[in-house]
Amino acid sequence: MAKREKEGLHGWRAFFVVFLSGTIAALLVFGAAVGIFRFFFSSLVSGGGQQAGAEPRESLPPGQLDLCEQAESSLEGDHLIERVDTGEPDDSAESDPSADVRTVEDECQWKIEDRSESESERVEWDLTLSYTAIADSSGKPKEDIADERFKEVQNGLESDFSEVGLQTETGEVGDEAYYLNGSSGEDPQEILYSLAVKTNSSFYKISMSGGNLGGDINSIDPEPFDSVVYSMDKDLDWRLNNWIN
Repeated sequence: MAKREKEGLHGWRAFFVVFLSGTIAALLVFGAAVGIFRFFFSSLVSGGGQQAGAEPRESLPPGQLDLCEQAESSLEGDHLIERVDTGEPDDSAESDPSADVRTVEDECQWKIEDRSESESERVEWDLTLSYTAIADSSGKPKEDIADERFKEVQNGLESDFSEVGLQTETGEVGDEAYYLNGSSGEDPQEILYSLAVKTNSSFYKISMSGGNLGGDINSIDPEPFDSVVYSMDKDLDWRLNNWIN
């Protein structure tokens, strides 16, 4: 009986089949990797630039940007606070839809005391927050509009005082900020603190008055106002930088 050949591929044929199969497999793996990379890169470009919860300018619903409500929430932990105004944000998308510039503006007022102080030492302060957000503009760049309006606010800061004790530019908050303290224009015996901040295409002003000036106007303790500002400014800046973009 003749010896039967073993079934299968041998020699150069086997080598060729193995080589071809390996090449095809490598190409398939490479193609899958490229596809995954393209999908990941596309996701980064289309959505990765925004923080969670941030709304692009075009989709900011009227009434969503309420910094007074946010400020009160930020202050409640360390302060006794009572809001004394009844205002709501004015969004020109609702009040003047045909305007070339969309703004969101509000001014809110509170009575506020520091929880960390004993009842006998607590001082009741009058706190005011006003803000303007340039949400959109069909003409001049909104950043330029904010710059112009912020300059008006900055130039008017001294008019709130009967005498200024300290006036300085500060880099601790926002893109540009100016701080003053001194005696109140409404009552020269009261202390007045004022801070104007520009961030992105928006700006805000925080003022706080109360207490007794007492001694030297140049030695006003900044701590009561600092504790209020530090409670508010990070949240305010985050919203103005991420919801107005």
